[in-house]
Parts: sequence; C-alpha cells; structure tokens
Amino acid sequence: MVIEWEEIFLEAEPVSNLETASQNPQITTVSTTDDEFVTLKSYLQQSLEPIWDFKFYPEEFLEADLLGKLHLSSGEEFSSLNIKSNSILSNRIDDIIKYYERNFKKDDEVLIWVTYFLLKNNKLTETLNFIQNYHSKVSLPLELEIFLILAGLYSTKLPNIILSGKEENIINIIYKYKFLEISKYEKNILYDSVLSGNYPNFLGIVFQLFNENFKGIRNINPIFEVILSQFDKYSVEEQKEFLESYKQTGNYFNIFKIHKKIFNKKDTSEWINKTSYHNGKNFKLRNKMNEDPNFNIFNKINSPGNDELIYLLTPFEIIEILKNPEMETNYKNKIFSLYEKNSYSYFTNLNIAIIYFYLKDYSKFLLYLERTGSLKNMSEVLFLKSICFLEVGYHQEAKKILKILNFKFPANKEIEDKLKKIN
Repeated sequence: MVIEWEEIFLEAEPVSNLETASQNPQITTVSTTDDEFVTLKSYLQQSLEPIWDFKFYPEEFLEADLLGKLHLSSGEEFSSLNIKSNSILSNRIDDIIKYYERNFKKDDEVLIWVTYFLLKNNKLTETLNFIQNYHSKVSLPLELEIFLILAGLYSTKLPNIILSGKEENIINIIYKYKFLEISKYEKNILYDSVLSGNYPNFLGIVFQLFNENFKGIRNINPIFEVILSQFDKYSVEEQKEFLESYKQTGNYFNIFKIHKKIFNKKDTSEWINKTSYHNGKNFKLRNKMNEDPNFNIFNKINSPGNDELIYLLTPFEIIEILKNPEMETNYKNKIFSLYEKNSYSYFTNLNIAIIYFYLKDYSKFLLYLERTGSLKNMSEVLFLKSICFLEVGYHQEAKKILKILNFKFPANKEIEDKLKKIN
C-alpha cells in the first residue's frame, strides 16, 4: 500500500529543530522518573516479543515505482494478534508516547519499537510526531535517519563521507542511488537482491539501472519478465515507461499486446502502420516504384523529403550508395539521424550494419545485424554475412551459408566462386 502523504503538512519550526538536533547531538533531557520508563519499556517488550524479533528493516517500508521514484509504504498490521492482545499493545504504545510528551529518555530501542509499530499500522502522522519529539532532543540512529530522508520525511542530506566505499547494506545503497553515485558492485547487489525475491519492492530501481543492459550475466530480460507477470498493477505512466524500454527487444508481438493495453485502437493502429513503415514494409510505395520504368532510386534518395525511400533500399543498393563519394556522407548522416529518432527500427539497424560492413568493421556489422529481426534472413544479408565470416576466418560458418545460397541461386557465379575458394 502506498501512503498518500501529500495531505500531511509539517510546520517549519519542527523541521528546523530536527536539523539543529542533528548538528548538536549532545543536547538531552533525562527524565527523573526512570522507574516509570523502565516499567513502560518492559511492558512494551513483553507485548512485542510474541510477534516480532525486534529487528528493524527500514527498507521494508519503502518501494520504488518503474520511474525509479521512491514511495513510503506501510507494512501489514500484526495479523497474528487477537483483538485483546492488539488492544493491549496499542495501549502500551500510547503510554510510551504520552510519557515522551511529558518527559524524555534517550533510548533508541524504544524509538525503533514505537516507530516500527506505528508504521506497521499505517499511522504516519503519529510516527512523525513521535520521531520529531525524540529528534528535537538527540540525534537519530543513522539507519533511521537515512530511511526518513529516502521516504521524503526529512529534508537534510548526509555528508558524502558517511557512505563512502562499497556498500552491502540495502538501505545505504538505495540512499547512494538517490543522492550520490552507485558503483557497479552496488548495482549488482541490488540486481541479485531483487531477483532473488529478498527485495521485490526495489524492482523499479533495478529496472532503471539495467534497462540498457541486454547482454551479460545481469541483464534486463529477467526484470522484463517479472514486470510483465504483474503488468496490470502498474500505473499508465509506469506502463509507458516500461514499453519504451521493452521496444528495444524487437519482440513486436509482445510489444503489440502491451501497446493494446495502454493505448486505444486508433493509436495502436497508427503505431502498427508506423512500425511497418520503419521496418521496410511499405509495399505500396515499392510497387509504385517498380511500375515506373523511369524511377531511379539513386537519383531520389538524397533529395530533401525523400527519407521514406531509405526504408525501401535493398542491402546491395545500400552498398552502391556507399560506393558513391557524392552520396556516401549525406546518406550516412541521414541514417544515423534516423537511428537517434528510432533506434528500434529493424531497417535502420540493417542500414547501420551494412555501413559497418562497408567500413570492414565486422564486429559492429554483426552487432547491429542482431537487431534487424527477420531482415537478417534476407538472401543479400546472408551473402554479406558469409563474406564477413570469410574475412574474420570463420570459413566453416561461411561455407554453410554459401551452400544454402547456392542451392537457392544455382546460377550465381559469385557464390560458386567463393565456395570454390573455401573448398
């Protein structure tokens, strides 16, 4: 449950007191009624022992959305308690709170116990009042202070030196993610903690940290799967954020299903048409070109306003353009400009792959070729891939491709010549 704490207003003076107390931890007021406090604490401990191990994990009360923003959330009430036991516990919490309204005793254990109980029962106003009263006298435990800052309940930021070096404490890592700089080691701890199920509430942060990682041991794909399994629980804004990242997979069937959940039929139809266009499937325009004997795509391709023709070029036509010094530079600029606008387009990625093939940068050729969907199976693309394999010494892989092409195009002398060289 996300707490809508916009309705809660803190006066300026108490916040100022909090900050002053943090800077002057020596300020304290010790109650003269120690016996009363000891008794109250003992009763509270007896009531809490059956239901809690007295370990406070502040990260339990935080969660991140898919935008990477942190929210304060409540835990579940102590469901194991019967009505009578819960009433007794509530009364003992109230007794402690009333004691602190009259007196003060520095006891961080009691501070944590009361804070934990109040948060568990979604009593945010009471929590803030109690902590504020306590903090006006002494500094808070560091972990609790970090939690309050992350939850947006405390405006002060901590000095960088406090959290320098590698961190393994999740609450500290989250703080560094939000305010400082997070290391690769700390990113990996977060990734493993979320996927292992220990901290599913920080899935949104891991999504933000890894949404560009598609390769390696820790990549975004398992995160995608978790999000898709609970997709309907997210807000429309979060779903759109996810979709923008998921488009990079090129899994258009799933993208289509997600798109339908977020957008209306008209928007989805427009997306389908635009996607088909960007993936070289403007069949109407291609047919029109083929029907016109005077149409020369090489004369038209670099003309202003003819960007749509780029999506109709065959791989061999692209190479012919790159061989022309008067067309090469302008064409490359167009392609990389289109890539910046739509990096998910199969056809734009194919163009970039062929540019790198022409430049004999075969590793990048193969990299971008993997982002071209079914276009990578075009005969002309396979032929270029066989040449790439020959150039880098993968002769057997090249031979397999050329045999397939030779079977399909038995009269092609260039394919036959390359096969003979391998044999």
